[in-house]
Amino acid sequence: MPKITDITSYFIYCSQKQNHFLNVNKLQFFLYYSQMYHLAYNQSLLFNEPIITQQNGVIIEPVFYDYLQYRYKSIDIQKNYPTLNAKTEKILSLVNNIYTHFDSFELEKHIKSELPFIEAYATNNPIDVEKYKSYYRTNALTSPEKEQLKQTILKHHEHALSSYNKNPQELLPLFNLLDFVEQLPLNILVPQYYHTDHWHK
Repeated sequence: MPKITDITSYFIYCSQKQNHFLNVNKLQFFLYYSQMYHLAYNQSLLFNEPIITQQNGVIIEPVFYDYLQYRYKSIDIQKNYPTLNAKTEKILSLVNNIYTHFDSFELEKHIKSELPFIEAYATNNPIDVEKYKSYYRTNALTSPEKEQLKQTILKHHEHALSSYNKNPQELLPLFNLLDFVEQLPLNILVPQYYHTDHWHK
C-alpha cells in the first residue's frame, strides 16, 4: 500500500507538469475517486485514512490540513514523481486524465450526487468505502461509450500528438492510458463528464 503522501505527490507533480489547476479541494476529490476506483478494480484499499463528508464534499483530514493554504490557489510545492506499483499508477493515471479538466465545484457537485456521499453525510459518518467497493462497477459502460472516452482523451492530448516527431517519449503515457481504457470492463461507472461537450478546452 502506498503512502498517501506519495499519492498526493503524484497528483501535484502531474498538475504542474500538465499546467493544470489543483487546489486542496480538488486534490481531496482526486483522492476520493482514486480510493473508490482502486477498490473497484483491485479489490483493496489504496490508503487507510478515512474519507470524511462535509458540506463542500469530502476531505481526507491529514492531506486537507497539510495543504489548507491552497484553497484558493493552485498547489505550487515542487514534488518529485513518486515510486508506485503498476496497478496503482494505472488507477491514478485514469483518475487524473478523467477528472483533471474539471474544477473543484464541478467535482463537488458530482460527488455529492453519488450514493456513498449521500448516505455517509446523512449519518455524519466517514464513507464506508468497503461497503461501496462495487459501486463503481454497477453501471454499464457500453462499447460506444468506451470509444467516446478514448476519443475524448485523445482530444485533450493534442499537444503530445502534435510533437510526436520531436519527442516520441511524450506519447508513452498516452498510449498506456488508452491501453488501460481499452481493457476497462463494460461495467464500470464513468461520469457524464467524459462526453466531449462537457470537457473544458
